[in-house]
Amino acid sequence: ALRGRYLWLGGLTVLVLTELIRSTMFGELISLLAILMLYAVFIRQWSVWKIVAAQMVFALLLYWLLAFKFEYRKMAAKQDGFGERAVGLLVSAVHPLQHPVSPKILDVVVSRLNQGHLMSLALRYVPAQHPFVHGETIVTAVKGALVPRLLWPDKPRAGGVENIKRFMGVENLDHSINLGVVGEAYVNYSTGAAFALFLICYVLFFRLMLFWLIHQSKVFPFLLLLMPSLFFMVNFIENDVAIMLNHVVKQVMLLGVFWFMILLDLKFRR
Repeated sequence: ALRGRYLWLGGLTVLVLTELIRSTMFGELISLLAILMLYAVFIRQWSVWKIVAAQMVFALLLYWLLAFKFEYRKMAAKQDGFGERAVGLLVSAVHPLQHPVSPKILDVVVSRLNQGHLMSLALRYVPAQHPFVHGETIVTAVKGALVPRLLWPDKPRAGGVENIKRFMGVENLDHSINLGVVGEAYVNYSTGAAFALFLICYVLFFRLMLFWLIHQSKVFPFLLLLMPSLFFMVNFIENDVAIMLNHVVKQVMLLGVFWFMILLDLKFRR
């Protein structure tokens, strides 16, 4: 049984690394590692010192990933072959180990981790250089999540490029950043009552969804397995409303398919 577990773990590791090389998306890896660490803490009942040590190792791993992933993305954009990308990943990963605290690497890491700095850029730029948009991006995000691209060919693409250019005046970066939900609430509603009301409604939406899933999981335990996937993008502080709603709607559709299959199976068994 133990050997089978290691085979499954090895196969999953190969699958994840293959997808990383192909897609150049490392945020998912970081979140999966965090979920696995929480699972290990809960199942193994780690001591406080082991938890602290694991957090330190995880922090160093996060720093390392942030330091090289953007160089790898630029390199991967010029290479189509899987082998070339794999070599590029290795070269990019080794480079930060030679100069771990160089100004360039520190700038990239801090830009990614310091969401407060990104908020300050938006506060400085809006409304001095760009007016408040009064819910425009929120409405577009809701429409984009509900209407498929097949019916809306010009649907705006999710991501931070347009947001940081429009609301921060920043463009042509060699790494990706975004406003985050709080930043998006500010550029839409300033800091008044509408700002607070939007954030309260936003939090309540996910809170009610979480409570409903927990309640339903007493009857359908498989829902607990889908919860990490459902709230996956919500865990990223930099993601805007469009990214989060897009992900949640797609996951809810997948959940609906699972639910229908289970109900259909129960019906035939009777």
